[in-house]
Amino acid sequence: MYFVTHTERFRQFVPNVSVDSVAQLSAIPDTAVNDLVLIDSDTVSTTDLYEHVTTHRDSKMVYVVDRITNPVQAMSTALKIPVITWDGLVSYLEKTERHIESRPVVTFFGVLPQLGTTTLCLAVASKLVETYRLRVGVLGLNLYEPGAWMISQPLHHLDELQSHLKERSLTPASLTENMYELKSGVRYLFGHRNQASALEKYTISDIAYLIEQAEQAFDLVILDAGSVFNTPAALQALITATLRFGVITDRMYVDRKFHQFSQSILRPLDIRTEDIFLIGNKMQQANERTLLAYARNLKAQPTRTSLPDETLLLYQAEQHEDAISRFLEARTVGAGISLLAAMIAATYGYAQ
Repeated sequence: MYFVTHTERFRQFVPNVSVDSVAQLSAIPDTAVNDLVLIDSDTVSTTDLYEHVTTHRDSKMVYVVDRITNPVQAMSTALKIPVITWDGLVSYLEKTERHIESRPVVTFFGVLPQLGTTTLCLAVASKLVETYRLRVGVLGLNLYEPGAWMISQPLHHLDELQSHLKERSLTPASLTENMYELKSGVRYLFGHRNQASALEKYTISDIAYLIEQAEQAFDLVILDAGSVFNTPAALQALITATLRFGVITDRMYVDRKFHQFSQSILRPLDIRTEDIFLIGNKMQQANERTLLAYARNLKAQPTRTSLPDETLLLYQAEQHEDAISRFLEARTVGAGISLLAAMIAATYGYAQ
C-alpha cells in the first residue's frame, strides 16, 4: 500500500498498517499496479490526479480529503475513483484490506412526492423478515419527512444521532438500539425532523458512515431516499445502493419528471436509467402492462409490482397498532409486495 502525501498525518489514522509514503505520484513504481494507492488531496490536486489517471487506469487509487464537496464528488464519479474523508479512512481500509463483507443495500425513491415510498420500504422489509428470516434495517434518509405516520410516539430520529456521526462514535450496536422495532422484527430509524436544517446537518461522509454501521448490523439494509435529491442523505442513498427502486404513478407528469431526474441526478452520478427498477404505486390502472409501457418509455426496468391507490386502506391501517401488517393483509397489496421481496431475495441469493 502506498500513500502519496508530504506529511505524516496518515500515521495517526492508520498507525498499525504497513504503508509506503511517497511525496508525489510519479514516485509510485510501475510494479505497484496491484497495490492500493491512497492520495492526499493536500498533496495532489484534482488536475494532477486527472492527468495521472489517464495513463494509469488500472491502478487502485483512492482520493483522501477533509470533506467531500460537490466538485470532488463529480470528479470521483467522472474518474471512477473512490473519495473518502480522513475520518472514514480506517473504516474503508477495514473493508478493502481485511475483506469485511459489504451487505446488500437497497434504495427506494419516489419520482414524485407522496407516492408511498416509506410505506413500501417498510412493507417490503417486513415481508423479507417474515419469508426469508433476514435481519433487515430501514434507514429514513428523507431529510424533509421523518416517515413516522404509522407510529404514534416514535422514540428516536436521525437527527439525534448527528453528533455520533460527526464524531464517528456510532457503532452497529448503538445504531440498532436507536431504531424502532416493528412487530415484524424490522428495525427502522426515523428520519430527520427539522426541514429547515435539512441541508446543513449532514455531509456525504456522515451518511456513508451511517450506512456502513447499518451494513454491519443487518443482513440487508433498505434506504428510504424520499423524492427530493438536494441533500447529502438522498444522494448517498443513490450512490451506495446495490439495487435501486423508483416509485412512479400513472400521471403524464411522471415522464417529464423522471427525464429531469435522469439528466440532473443520475447522469452525474454515473447511474444508468437501465439500472432503475420501477414500482407502480397509487396507480389508476394498476397492471403490469401499464408499468411496462412506462418502463419502456423511461428506459428503465419494470418490476411486476403495480399497486392501486389505497388511500382508504392506509387510513384504516393508520388506526391499527401494527399498521404495516394491516397494509400487507390487503389482497391488492400483499401479492405485489411479495413479488418485490422475492426479487430482492433472488438477487442476493436468499432462500426461504
